[in-house]
Amino acid sequence: MNRAREFVRNHGPLLAILMLAAVLRCIGLTWGIPTAGVPHRPLHYDENTVMGVMRQFDLARHDFNPESAHLEGPLAFYAWEGAAVILRTFGVLDKMPNHFTGYDDPDYFRMMLAGRFVMVLFDLASLLLIYLILWRIAQRGAALLGALLFAIIPFEIIHCHFMRPHIAGNFFVCLIILLAFRVHETKRPTLLAVLSGLAIGLAVATRYHLFALALIPYTAMVYHAAIIAPGQRSLLAWFKAAVQPRVWLLAACAAAGFCISDPYLFLDFEAARASMTSQANATAFTQFGWPGIFDLTRPWRYLVWVLPAGTALLWIIFYASAAYCILTREYRRYVAPLLIFLLIYVFYSTKGYGLYCIRVLLHIFPILVIWSALALGHAWNALRDRTIPRAILAAGVTFIILATIFFDLAYVTAMARRAS
Repeated sequence: MNRAREFVRNHGPLLAILMLAAVLRCIGLTWGIPTAGVPHRPLHYDENTVMGVMRQFDLARHDFNPESAHLEGPLAFYAWEGAAVILRTFGVLDKMPNHFTGYDDPDYFRMMLAGRFVMVLFDLASLLLIYLILWRIAQRGAALLGALLFAIIPFEIIHCHFMRPHIAGNFFVCLIILLAFRVHETKRPTLLAVLSGLAIGLAVATRYHLFALALIPYTAMVYHAAIIAPGQRSLLAWFKAAVQPRVWLLAACAAAGFCISDPYLFLDFEAARASMTSQANATAFTQFGWPGIFDLTRPWRYLVWVLPAGTALLWIIFYASAAYCILTREYRRYVAPLLIFLLIYVFYSTKGYGLYCIRVLLHIFPILVIWSALALGHAWNALRDRTIPRAILAAGVTFIILATIFFDLAYVTAMARRAS
């Protein structure tokens, strides 16, 4: 009995947050999926393309190359094909995706639902990684708050309802952040560089434009070697830190991880050429020419209009916390690597994509959550002896969280009604 109470006390809050996250992500999960009774094109346009790519696998003929997946990265498609193999083994699927007969095929429905559920599992894993990140660098309360904030981000929840690779990309964002922050405490930095590099390679194979994630462990390495380890700042220290051997090991392992998880890009480039050319043609390269590269209109609109539209009231916490963390010296070693990545990623991803879609910003959600938990935890402790400001802070955060949860419930239940 005492062990049960201790388990509930230690893990109960996190399990409750995981349960909330799972419920919000599973309600309405069948939205827009065609059925045998009502065959139609999947309501999310891109999922029709995804299912078309799945048909390019032919395991019976040892064809493991989803050629069209090279439009953005094949790793998520390997995960979905692995799920299909498991479902076929246990008789849930009567045939593999390359044998589906059309939208009215019952296996088409089952595969799409399974593919979406794989993304839910990736997102729940991301939530656990965010908890571990914050638990290591802050306190348990901040870790739980960060997990809760991530659990209720409206568009994070919505995108779990789609068979798209973005959510898997967020898992690798969280994993790379966790590994990068370990540089300040590890006694095995070489192994850490290897693991970080492999994680970068996997992330890029999931979504090619996540290559900037390499900046997070690299900046953390340089910051630790140049400032924290020697306890002094000098140009020589910065130079030595920037070209230290582990940096080259990180790059080599990133390349290896990418080659391992996207082998056909090198083994059969001609098959991937059409998809990659199509993606290149859709990229707004004129935004990076002269003088367009100095035009920050699109990044500004994304941050001022698009991100708030997909986060309900959470954007208030996100932006206030980002400013707070940037100005707080205590967390600078953790803020600097994330800030550099965020600025560069937002710059090239918002300028390069022709449409205004919040999914472009999906990969900065974990960073905003981490900053929010750090800032709110630090502010709460700073207001230890000030009852009224503490009460105002608690009331404001509680209101935003509850309002966001109600918004989430309204949205996913509407999706569930539409699915029925």
